[in-house]
Amino acid sequence: MLSDLVYGAVVSLDGAVYADLDACPYCGGEVKGHDIRRKRFATVIENRQQRTIFVFVHRYYCTVCGRLCYAKSPFYPGTRLGSPIIDFCVVNARLFPYHHVSKLLEHMHILLDRGSVRNYAKGHFGDVPFLDMYGMRIPLSLLSLIESAFSSGKEGPVIGAIPFGSGRLPPANRALLSLLGGLEEGNKRNKQEKKEKREPC
Repeated sequence: MLSDLVYGAVVSLDGAVYADLDACPYCGGEVKGHDIRRKRFATVIENRQQRTIFVFVHRYYCTVCGRLCYAKSPFYPGTRLGSPIIDFCVVNARLFPYHHVSKLLEHMHILLDRGSVRNYAKGHFGDVPFLDMYGMRIPLSLLSLIESAFSSGKEGPVIGAIPFGSGRLPPANRALLSLLGGLEEGNKRNKQEKKEKREPC
């Protein structure tokens, strides 16, 4: 179920627009619209075919320092992949070999080769908060993505910024965690019951 939730959440971002920026992040000056950039969020496997998920990020020109700055969006500076996917690579590469992390992503219908996993795992992205679930680490940014995608109830492109990379979850996310935690507990109970049936009295 988790793989389907992740896949659905990632696909729901196709065509999302990120335009939120109140002031220049460098000097705090007033910003004016400059252009819009199309950025690759992820590559997914859909019906045995590759599909690239793109989002659109507004760029602004600072009227004070003259720098170009991006709207708030789910990307780390200088990267070409959505930050929740990078977070998954970072936290799980501490547990598994790079090729195994690549396989875990593939089970979620996300395509990323082991070399890219290695490069992101060795990057400097700070502390990534996560939960241990289903024998792996799920970054909170990925849980936030799932919750945001399925709580909106809207079809079509998403407009606005999603709070990725945050160590805190809003109250709605707690419901998602309860659901996923309940499913995990249910799976453990089912395994235990099957084990007990196999054991002789």
